[in-house]
Amino acid sequence: MLSYESGKQLILENVQPLEIEERSLSQSRGYALASEIVASHPMPLFNNSAVDGYAVLSSDLEQCSNSSKIRLKNLGYLYAGITEMIELTPGCCVQIATGAPVPDSADSVVMKEDVTLDGETVEFHQPVSFQENVRFQGEDIAEGKTMLPTGIEIGAAQLALLATFGHAQVPVFRKPAVSIISTGN
Repeated sequence: MLSYESGKQLILENVQPLEIEERSLSQSRGYALASEIVASHPMPLFNNSAVDGYAVLSSDLEQCSNSSKIRLKNLGYLYAGITEMIELTPGCCVQIATGAPVPDSADSVVMKEDVTLDGETVEFHQPVSFQENVRFQGEDIAEGKTMLPTGIEIGAAQLALLATFGHAQVPVFRKPAVSIISTGN
């Protein structure tokens, strides 16, 4: 009779790696990834706002408090997908949507719930921390970083990540054919 260890060793000596095939994302769920996937670009692509609010220079609001409110001139509105940037100068702010690029001239974003609108000016009630409510380029995934390692099973989260980075197909290991032979009584 063959021992468990001898049987296991015999199997391992005769197993061959599974073939690799390209599968569309819609057909790859449940398969093991055949090669690592590396980020082709950073995520997010650029510094952007984490909230709906107002992009500001934090230094403009250093002396701000409920008893000493500060008013800044609103220069306009930045929305997600915008291509033309509004540059801030001291004493000014710009309304900004979640996901919109933060101007290089701004260093923080104040939530819209924390301000009062007064015509063309915005009234601030408290200071803001440097870089508050800003998501930075590459904060989630840096360019060149391994996003998914070889061998990981592709599920919903992996499919979302692959689609976000523009992958239409991925290399996967073919699923094995398994047979069971029952002997004895």
